[in-house]
Amino acid sequence: MNRTEEDLLLALRADEPGYVAPAPVLAAVGRLIVRRRRRRITVAATLGVLAVLAALLVPALSHKPPAPPATPPTTPATPTSRPALAITVREGDVNGTRFNVKFLSKNLQAFNVSSTAPAFQGTLMVYVQGRPLHEKYMPVDGAPTVTVAGRPAHYAVRDVPPTGPATHRALVWEWAPGGWAILEQSEGVPQIGLPPVLAERVEFGPPVVTRVPLRIAHLPAGHELAGVQWGYFNVSFRTLPTGSEPATTVYMYVLPTRDVDSLTAEHQNLTVAGHPSKWVPTNLSQYVDMGQCTLQFRTLTAPNPPYLEELVRGITMAPDCVSEATWFPATSSIAGGN
Repeated sequence: MNRTEEDLLLALRADEPGYVAPAPVLAAVGRLIVRRRRRRITVAATLGVLAVLAALLVPALSHKPPAPPATPPTTPATPTSRPALAITVREGDVNGTRFNVKFLSKNLQAFNVSSTAPAFQGTLMVYVQGRPLHEKYMPVDGAPTVTVAGRPAHYAVRDVPPTGPATHRALVWEWAPGGWAILEQSEGVPQIGLPPVLAERVEFGPPVVTRVPLRIAHLPAGHELAGVQWGYFNVSFRTLPTGSEPATTVYMYVLPTRDVDSLTAEHQNLTVAGHPSKWVPTNLSQYVDMGQCTLQFRTLTAPNPPYLEELVRGITMAPDCVSEATWFPATSSIAGGN
């Protein structure tokens, strides 16, 4: 699992220690003081999270934001429900800043962001309304005050270089009441600060369905969709927690078959749902040859887990799994994506 996957999936866990409710965050913004003693989730915050989870089961969100500011709004007039594999952030070029979808789940939209004026490379994360903000993105003491399109905002993730003044790697604001958006600069990129103009280029609109290179008829029993990531395309699904057993996540990558042979020098030949398969113990992965593309199942503990046969039997690859022109609409193609 790479760092991006770990960070994004970690961000989806509402029960992770360190999450705090939105209300204390707003108070901290006003005082520019991080109240460390409020890091634990209060009973009221817990009830708030449960209420939001219940709200996700209905077709539309009940929150209505205040009237938009005089400047071009960065929030929709009325927040709408979003299918898990649709986006409500405008992709492509927006006034010299480019947004490309990176990861989607029912709670989070993440985008690769690049800009030349001002120079920037990083990630935009947009959470559903009511999702608690992780402690990593709490306000930083001494940071300058800031707003985004007239909405409360704050800097987070302080970075102190060997020379020069301290800077902040993340800009956090409310895209709608109780809905957090985070613009975070990539690690290893020279620090130039985070001018609010970058955040103000984030534009919202009606849900737009993304496209994927395969159809998945159903997820394994006892599993739920964790998310879909683009770039190195993969679908992740995790076990539903039972009792004290922690959830486990499996990543299914779609790779051009021509690129796989060099990755599987030492392997065990198997068959899955009639398809040639290779188990590679050195990287705990099983590869299933689907023709033009191969499925790589990562983070397995042993070959041929009980669910694999049925899962692969229910998968249909796009006519050209390398060319997005032939890919399928995600919300109707991946179980749990709607």
